[in-house]
Amino acid sequence: MYQTITASFWDRCFADLRRLSDSPEDIADNAQTSLLLDANEHCGQSFNTLHSNLSNKKDHDWVRVVLEKGNTYTFELKATSIGRTFDPYLTLRDANGVEINPDGKPKFGPQKISLAYTAKETDAYFLDVGSSQFKSSGSYELSSTVDVISLKADNDNYLASLTKDKVHQVYKLELKAGHKYEFLMNRASNDIPFDASLYLRDAHQTAIRYDDNSGGCGNSKIIYTAAKDGVYYLDATSPWQKSVGEYTVVSHQVM
Repeated sequence: MYQTITASFWDRCFADLRRLSDSPEDIADNAQTSLLLDANEHCGQSFNTLHSNLSNKKDHDWVRVVLEKGNTYTFELKATSIGRTFDPYLTLRDANGVEINPDGKPKFGPQKISLAYTAKETDAYFLDVGSSQFKSSGSYELSSTVDVISLKADNDNYLASLTKDKVHQVYKLELKAGHKYEFLMNRASNDIPFDASLYLRDAHQTAIRYDDNSGGCGNSKIIYTAAKDGVYYLDATSPWQKSVGEYTVVSHQVM
């Protein structure tokens, strides 16, 4: 009788092989990596893409990245070698080099892989870049995006930017029932034409408040008294998703 071997079976085998190959000495050496990736887009900066290469089939790079507690990140690794097949594989590790299970299963595409992770602690992590079953090598591009950013509801602010490729940003907050909050989305500079739009969403990300320009000069303002304790979301964007530029999201408790 023939038995069908699924992709998940090979994935498990490969993961076991990677773990067996990581001796304490290897981990110590790899943790000294000079490859860095900025996964957080503070101050509108975009240092969240790294270009490098694997020099041989058994080579793998460790890329150091600092993740902030509560933020949800997506990492994508794709081959950029021209005229050759390079099947990349990506593993997320903690500060001690121990493999971390991502949120859900990694997503595979033609010569690329992506995985998502919500950081449990603010700390250094490592993205372990290699090739599937150590069968190929070549150049690659590693990128990260912050899908959900944690904010302190009582007093916090975050400077970021909208671009043609990133038309909105989601922020997670925890509100207390009966407490009144004010949320602002302001353009960072009056020198650019920027029109803000801000949604407040419940735990299921259903919109419960929306504002376009109550803050004046194209800025948005939402005042809300929480109906219940729990997680809420701010969705920062622009009308018809056409504005680009830096903005600041501010949250604070009014009473």
